[in-house]
Amino acid sequence: MWFFGIHGSAVTSSLLAVMFSSQAYANAAAVSAGAQPEFIINSFFIDLFKGPRALALALLLIFFCKSARLKSVGKISIVPSLFSITEPMKFGIPMVLNPWLLLPMSLSAVVCELIAYFASVIGFLPVVSVNVGRTLPPIISGFVACGWRGGLIQIIQLAVVILMYVPFLRKVDKDAKSQEVAKQEEVTA
Repeated sequence: MWFFGIHGSAVTSSLLAVMFSSQAYANAAAVSAGAQPEFIINSFFIDLFKGPRALALALLLIFFCKSARLKSVGKISIVPSLFSITEPMKFGIPMVLNPWLLLPMSLSAVVCELIAYFASVIGFLPVVSVNVGRTLPPIISGFVACGWRGGLIQIIQLAVVILMYVPFLRKVDKDAKSQEVAKQEEVTA
């Protein structure tokens, strides 16, 4: 939805809450009663394992991009990205209406959720039964909710998201750098 400038989670969070909150609270109640939580997919899981996508993109902008503008967007975005705030990048890159970033922006959340889901299915990652909120920094949030395994899964997600964005961001960076060079040549001419 962000591709079209629509705040995705603002639109979908109420629907997801209706669909998955009861499972989250059932898991919390089970743990409180000394039982095992049973619902892998629940609202706590969704918020926790959308992945450290914002942080991955901010790091890429800072350390990968050659464009001064994109580097500065990354620097401005690094602190907000720790709290899953992406608006500085959404509008600064821009990601809105940017066809080069549509695919990684759309698929990275799904891939991150699938990584965490399969880690839970095979028993590596405990079923999430605690709400750490959506703005606790990545890796810390995974550790708080699921111990070291949750933190490790978020580190893996971070690496996967970086790999997903690199080929697409390379094109965006090349275009931005070309525009900067052309503007500089225009100024000096």
